[in-house]
Amino acid sequence: MSTRCLVIGGSGYVGEAVVKRLQDEGCQVVWTSLPPQQTGSLACDLGDPQSIGAAVTEAASRLGG
Repeated sequence: MSTRCLVIGGSGYVGEAVVKRLQDEGCQVVWTSLPPQQTGSLACDLGDPQSIGAAVTEAASRLGG
């Protein structure tokens, strides 16, 4: 089983580099962005607890639990 990662803010310059590095290392990666901009990204408003919960639940589902 590979390492599974959720990256918060994965669509910015630094976040995008983190996502790419993790993928290069063989990790399964899901990342958040608002609005979701790329395949693999999830919508997540960090100021909204329900949005955070929904993103974590969806990430777990996409990454196999």
